[in-house]
Order: sequence, then C-alpha cells, then structure tokens
Amino acid sequence: MEKQIKAAAKFYECRESMKRLLGSEFEERITPYIEVIKSVMEKKGIDEIPALLEISKSVTYNESVIVQAMFIAATCELIEPTI
Repeated sequence: MEKQIKAAAKFYECRESMKRLLGSEFEERITPYIEVIKSVMEKKGIDEIPALLEISKSVTYNESVIVQAMFIAATCELIEPTI
C-alpha cells in the first residue's frame, strides 16, 4: 500500500508542476493528452493507469520528459479532475 500512496503523491506533484509551468494554458495544453488516454482506455477496455502504462511503451512518450509529465498529469486529471 505504501508504494501506491507514494506513486499517487508523485502523480499529484507532477500535475501541480505542470499547472504551475503552464499557468492559464494548462487546460488547453492537457486536453490532447487526456483524449489520447481516453482513446487507449476505450480501445483496450482498461482504466487510466494501465492506459498510461500502454502509452509509456510508445516512441512519442519516450521522446521528451515534458511529454511524459503531460501524460502523467493528464492521467491524474482523469482520475481526479480539477479542470
């Protein structure tokens, strides 16, 4: 259980970091990532975290730390929306 709590905390930290970085553009910039995650969820019949794990295997995900942070923040946003 401790691992899950620590992982959740990292997700929240990532989302908050992206919100601070992007400011008023956060909602607009995060939306495409949310849509990709939703698409994977629907196509594979899986939840948010497994969808993120599927996406993490892609070349796009691994091209940039910012892309990775955006997908993590988007996953967090899907699980517990703030926008």
